[in-house]
Order: sequence, then C-alpha cells, then structure tokens
Amino acid sequence: MKLISGLLKFIIGIILFVVICICGMYIYHKICNKLYEDKYYKVPGDLIEVYDKEFMHAKKFGDGEYTIVMLSGMGTPSPYYDFYNLAESLSEKNTVIIVEQLGYGYSTISDKERTLDNYLYEIQKVMDYYEIKDKIILLAHSYMGPITLEYANNNNGVVGYVCLDCSSSYQVEKQVINNEPLPKYEDYYSYMSPSGLTRFIGLIGGQKLLDELYTGDVKQEFKKDYEYLIYNRVLDKTIVNEMRNFPLIAKEMLYKKYRDDLHVITFLASETIESMDEYLKSEDFLYDWKTMHEKLISNEEIQTIKELNGSHYIHHGNVEEITNEINEMINNL
Repeated sequence: MKLISGLLKFIIGIILFVVICICGMYIYHKICNKLYEDKYYKVPGDLIEVYDKEFMHAKKFGDGEYTIVMLSGMGTPSPYYDFYNLAESLSEKNTVIIVEQLGYGYSTISDKERTLDNYLYEIQKVMDYYEIKDKIILLAHSYMGPITLEYANNNNGVVGYVCLDCSSSYQVEKQVINNEPLPKYEDYYSYMSPSGLTRFIGLIGGQKLLDELYTGDVKQEFKKDYEYLIYNRVLDKTIVNEMRNFPLIAKEMLYKKYRDDLHVITFLASETIESMDEYLKSEDFLYDWKTMHEKLISNEEIQTIKELNGSHYIHHGNVEEITNEINEMINNL
C-alpha cells in the first residue's frame, strides 16, 4: 500500500509540476506580448477588410507601371518582413505589394476555412482595394503556388508569374492515383503559439533555429517586431487550417498548367531539389522537384525554370539575381 501511495503522490506531483509550468509559460507569454504591444506594436501597412471585422494586412512599395503582388509560403510568420528586402529592390522600377494572408503577420487570425475559393476571393479583395486591374505580376513562394496559378489562369490582367520554390500539385499525385489518404494535420498544433510554447522554445535554446528559419535575412531594425510575430503566428489556428486544407487544394489543381500566354519564371532552390530527391527514392513522390514544375509549363518560349543555390527561402540571399530576372521578364512583356 505504501508503494502504491508513494507512486500516486509522485504521479500527482509530476502532473502538478507540468500544469504549473504550462500556466507559467502562458502567463509569461501574455505579459511579454502586453509589454511589446504597449510600447512597439504598430501596423506598417494597410488593413483591408475581407470579411466582417477580419482584415488582411498589405504594404505597397514604389510606383512603377507593373504591379508585383507578393504572396508567401505556409508558416512564414510575417510575409511583410520576410519579403521586405526583395520588395524594396523590386520597387526601384515597379509597384510592389506584399500581402499577408489571414493568420499571418498583422492580419486577423481567422476561423474562415482555407479553401481555394476563399483564397481567390481574398486575393481579389486586395486587388480591388488598390484598384489593380492589369499589368499584374504574381510572385508566390512555396504553398501559394497552386493557388496563385489558379488566380493567374482566370485573370487576364495577370501577365507575369514568378514562382519562388513553389509547392506543386504533383506532390499529391501518388496518393490520388493510388486512392491513398492525403497528408493530415491535427488541430492540437494550433495551440503552439497561443500557449506560449513557441516563445518557450526560443528561451530554452531554439532561438537560433527560429532565426535561421525566419529572421536571417531581416534587417536589424525589424527583428524585434518580427520576433513578436514569430511567437504569435507560428502554427496559429488559421495556419493549421491551411495545413489541413492544402492537400485538398493541390488535388483540386492537379494536372492544371500555366495559361499559355503567361510569362513565367520558376526559381527552384538547390537544397529543395536535393531533399526532394530523397523523397523520390523513398517513393513518396512520382517525380523529382524539377519535373514537377516542368509539368506545369504550357509554353516553353516564355515559361522558364532556373535553379538557385540556397534553401527553400530562396529569396534570402538571392535578391539581386531574382530582381534582375524579374525586371528582364517585365521588359520583354
């Protein structure tokens, strides 16, 4: 009996310790947020109402003839800070708009389902807000690839398309052909940021990893602001909803190609090409990374693929080369 009683006390003690740690982590997170918000929080761009009391943040740079609309990849806490250097470079000759989707950066964390139709509607709301109707260049990173491909194919005002190591609908072809379950993500991921866990990871030694993922290319003057968003926008409920719906969107877009009169530059990251080759060896995919993107091409004369050295965040460290390639494409329109 003493052994059982001692074991129960030990288990209860462990549970209480974990509960106290979670509560302490949550309270510390809320205090840090409050101190930051009172002293530093300021929205740098425009808040565009897309649904009732739900806003998307966007920032406009430059005043050129063509408008480059930038949409980021899944999980990037703030597309505004992530794209800033590239936007600044491109805005020397063009109008540039960085869009932060719902759940990202300074935009609203939303319960709105992350479906293809909703994304297309939200992109159009941004276009309407800035009264952009033609001479549009869409620039997409990662998972926004299939979504912006659909928008470009159905909007003749889009004359150019830039893919930064975009996701491909062919990533789900094997599952579709074999009638296998698509990748699934659980809702409990959405507690990561609200609970303070992301901030806690930074405190216990994970800050270097967070910096390598997100802030390595960010100007020093923005790092405090971006860190706040990292701690509050990594795997929030909107992004987890997005993760859950992306395989369905990819399935919906499977076998669709670029419009044949659309000028396209696809930049593929050397590190992604290498890592995807490993997935191919393990039979997770039917094609290598480059082939997945070649299958989207409908007109080889105006749709090209270029490999750049670097990680999936290919625009980090390749600003000059990407800027030059995009400007050259625009000159040829």
